[in-house]
Amino acid sequence: MHRITNSYAHFYNQKHEQKGPIFEGKFKAVLISHEYQLTHVSRYIHLNPVTSLLCNRPEDYDFSSYKTYLGLPQPFGQMVKPESVLANFRSSKTYQEFVMDQKDYQKELKYLKHLLGK
Repeated sequence: MHRITNSYAHFYNQKHEQKGPIFEGKFKAVLISHEYQLTHVSRYIHLNPVTSLLCNRPEDYDFSSYKTYLGLPQPFGQMVKPESVLANFRSSKTYQEFVMDQKDYQKELKYLKHLLGK
């Protein structure tokens, strides 16, 4: 990711005759070492558009793989392999309930972080 963002920043800066970083912060990577981490990170990622107020439901955000996890048609859905996450749930409906269970809590956490300046 570092190489990709640096290459793009270099290209962008040359094209627009600018200098300096174009992305807000560093890319953060976390090693996922347990199945439960994978399921929670998946939920967190799918709720990000809702938390950021880009949409009301994660399936309404067109730039997410969430629809593929629910078994809904989606352009480029064949590129997504949700089986490793969905293997932890009885069905895609159960996964959807798991995701939506944290919707309000994740929004509240983002609001609190904003208040604390983090």
